[in-house]
Amino acid sequence: MKFCGEPSYGIDYIGAADKYTNKYCPIGETAFGKGVFVMTVGWTAMSPALIYFYMVRKRHSDAKSYSSKAVALVAVPSALDMISTVMSVFGSPWISLSLAFIFKGARVVFSALLTVLLLKRRLYAYHWTGVVLCIAGLIVAASSQLFSEPSTFVGVLLVLGSEMFKGMRIVVEERFMKTNKLDPCFLVGIEGVYGSLVFTVTLLVVWLAIGGSDGGSFENLQDTIFRISNSAGLIALFCVYPIITCITSVVSAVVTKNLSAVHNGLISVLRVGILWVIELILFYTLAGNSFGKQLGEPWTRYSILKLVGFLIVLFSTLLYDEDIRLPQIFKYDHQQKAVEHLEPNTIEAK
Repeated sequence: MKFCGEPSYGIDYIGAADKYTNKYCPIGETAFGKGVFVMTVGWTAMSPALIYFYMVRKRHSDAKSYSSKAVALVAVPSALDMISTVMSVFGSPWISLSLAFIFKGARVVFSALLTVLLLKRRLYAYHWTGVVLCIAGLIVAASSQLFSEPSTFVGVLLVLGSEMFKGMRIVVEERFMKTNKLDPCFLVGIEGVYGSLVFTVTLLVVWLAIGGSDGGSFENLQDTIFRISNSAGLIALFCVYPIITCITSVVSAVVTKNLSAVHNGLISVLRVGILWVIELILFYTLAGNSFGKQLGEPWTRYSILKLVGFLIVLFSTLLYDEDIRLPQIFKYDHQQKAVEHLEPNTIEAK
């Protein structure tokens, strides 16, 4: 989204310089910013998972798990994910990438609350403590962006809203995969089919029917193709992006099915540290290159807030998942009681 390049039409230099997403682009270039096209490619990339399901996994699945009813059920998480994707794609360019990933910790909060409401699971004191600490960490991390770029408040709201809908989607997916026995590859593939149909139509509408500043359109598909064909960097990215999207979507669904929706959110948080280090390296190693400013992130006087916020979010997720235990504060005897409750039945079965 931030990749700079020369558009196929004339450029408004004053307008381009004022636009937040163009602020690091060289004179005469603008940010790629083709959100609808990016979403169309991403959703279409999930569809091949359905081919893998019918070729390999179908023979091991119950016929009800891939019936017409199952196809209809997948429309629910697909719709939630589409809303989440739109909010994320249009919100992320307005904040730093590392902060956008820190906000994935909000998915833990939303998933935990929805797990109680929809799946009727019981959460204990250390779970709720983890949720509260996660919220506190997100507030601290968000303050770093708002102090340095006050105009990005809308971006913060969009990304947080995106994680709320994504949390809803993951909880619904968990229920369908565990209750209706949907296969992860089938689920991801059908979601990809739904998404590719919706966003392909949307892409044509925003190009041909809705006016805007992108060569007369809200998003000019002709200019999109022109930019990609004239940029080795964009060609490379769009060769890798669909493959990674398909793999990570399937793996995410597998984690949700075999563990839980909350674990899915926990894993997302753990990527943040590596991502932030990469951004810092890109900025300072490519300081004399426009790529450094486009794709990297500098250390500012407010970055310490982001670091503290990330550490709080990380600690809260590990506390929630019992990777960190505080027996002096919390009781963890519920698992032992569950084992004791099952032991008589186990002995009788033996």
